[in-house]
Amino acid sequence: MKEEKPLKLIRIGDISYKTTMSESTIWMKVAKGEFIAPAKMGGLAVWKESDVDAWIESLFDKKDKDVQET
Repeated sequence: MKEEKPLKLIRIGDISYKTTMSESTIWMKVAKGEFIAPAKMGGLAVWKESDVDAWIESLFDKKDKDVQET
């Protein structure tokens, strides 16, 4: 049986740290549909850490696929 990790919510500052993108760049990407939209919780914008980690991994998966095709 697979053990599930507990749900962890993170905020924009955490995402900025994980991705090295500025907070304004993250919001711009959200507006363009290039980054995951947050959930609103009590007036705060929050993301599931697992979704952000998957988004980061997808960047590397795409890069690796592009390298293999050249």
